[in-house]
Amino acid sequence: MLGQTLAGESCELSSASEILCGAEKDQAGTLRSLQPPENFPSDPAQRRAAILKAARDLPGGISTADDRDSSAARFTHAFGQTPMSLLRTTRLRRARELLVTTDTPVAQIAHDVGFVGRSNFSRAFRKMYSVDPTRFRKIAFGPQSK
Repeated sequence: MLGQTLAGESCELSSASEILCGAEKDQAGTLRSLQPPENFPSDPAQRRAAILKAARDLPGGISTADDRDSSAARFTHAFGQTPMSLLRTTRLRRARELLVTTDTPVAQIAHDVGFVGRSNFSRAFRKMYSVDPTRFRKIAFGPQSK
């Protein structure tokens, strides 16, 4: 079901977004659009800030750019490394596995595990394993490898 935000845009309604979109259900359960309160900011930036504050105050809240730093800190505390570091480590471990178990070209493996280009992948792989991915594959397969 669609509603209309306080800014006039359409949005899908669910329990949290009903509040954010400015809609409520009447006694029959029909969704009705609310008009913003008289004291609601007319400036779009102030309006967004008020809506985000209301969203953060909801049970379960929402994550915003302001929350990013604290979320990353909690993640780092729980896992001992930053989210990006864990992602990079996971990608490189998967790449190492593919280098040993397949004959897929290195550039394709780089792409498959989520690196933008082979040079970025090779640099990260070399930093983690102290050897270039092509050389790593040769060592793993012996001299007959590509």
